[in-house]
Amino acid sequence: MEKESISQEEKENFLVHSKLFLQEFESAFIVYSSTLWKKYTPEIDDEEARKFAHLIYQRLFECDDNIKLLKEELLSAMNGNALKVGFLLSRSMLYMIENYIAFCREHPGVSYLELLCECIQRFIMVCEEENRPLSSSPCIDFSQNNDVLFSHTNTILEAFRTMQQKDEKIIFFKSL
Repeated sequence: MEKESISQEEKENFLVHSKLFLQEFESAFIVYSSTLWKKYTPEIDDEEARKFAHLIYQRLFECDDNIKLLKEELLSAMNGNALKVGFLLSRSMLYMIENYIAFCREHPGVSYLELLCECIQRFIMVCEEENRPLSSSPCIDFSQNNDVLFSHTNTILEAFRTMQQKDEKIIFFKSL
């Protein structure tokens, strides 16, 4: 079962042990994120993009209520486009993980990668709450299923037909 939330003590432990990384990385994160936001949302000005990048960086380790407030601000700035907000947040967080891995290679014994990933996952989950267009329809998760999905007699088209007969939805995602 998925962990519902990360304790404040765990977050504080990460913050204490990763303080050097967080200090060194903040400006790089703000530059990367604001550039990314500006690239995909040209109507946003540079100062607002930097403000959002800074808020995302600050609120990553805060309580869910503060993250929800940030989500509302981001949605407002993106004209309610939750998919774009999710995409930009995910790209920014992947950038953070990549840099944290590089930092851990330079500073052995400092790795709290799993905890960072849990914090990022929780942050993204809170930002996605109530904005997922798929929340009304159940999704099938094949990642933990050991069944053979496709064989020489079971093609993807047959799988789609079976899903259609069961009145299940088939949803495809496109890139932004």
